[in-house]
Amino acid sequence: MQVPGGGSVGTSYPSRQFPRHFPWSGSECLSTRELLDADRLQSHLILGALPSAVPCARLHTRHILWEWGLQPLTDQAELIVSELITNAVHASEALTASRYAGRWAPGRPPVRLWLHGQQQHIAIQVWDANNQPPARQPTDPDAESGRGLLLVESLTAAWGSYRLQRSSGKITWAILQ
Repeated sequence: MQVPGGGSVGTSYPSRQFPRHFPWSGSECLSTRELLDADRLQSHLILGALPSAVPCARLHTRHILWEWGLQPLTDQAELIVSELITNAVHASEALTASRYAGRWAPGRPPVRLWLHGQQQHIAIQVWDANNQPPARQPTDPDAESGRGLLLVESLTAAWGSYRLQRSSGKITWAILQ
């Protein structure tokens, strides 16, 4: 499915940028000056790559969206965050080291969650240190898992992933409107 800005739903964008139509184009993390802009909101959370990261990320999302006055998007945002964090935790299970922003760290890497809000839009970004891009898996109709990215695709205006410079892994992002 084509989206404004030349991308398509579910594709990986080769650069660090979100699709051009997105209000926060070109940033993974907003600058301090941009954070002071009353129309832009941002939250960042670093979690251990453990199963307990999923409920923590959901609760964080619920509280942040309540604080921002974006309650109508809360249920969808929690579901998307849950799926993306679950995938990030699974992707990090076998890793023994990572590089983030040029810094190497031994041990199982954390997962990182960013929430960006503006007007009635939310961008969700999740970083994990695994270089493998997200891909929908064929699932058996009776399987209990494997439908996360299908769910992300169906609930968001757009989603994708990109690699960071000077970092291992990727950021998987989704846009809710």
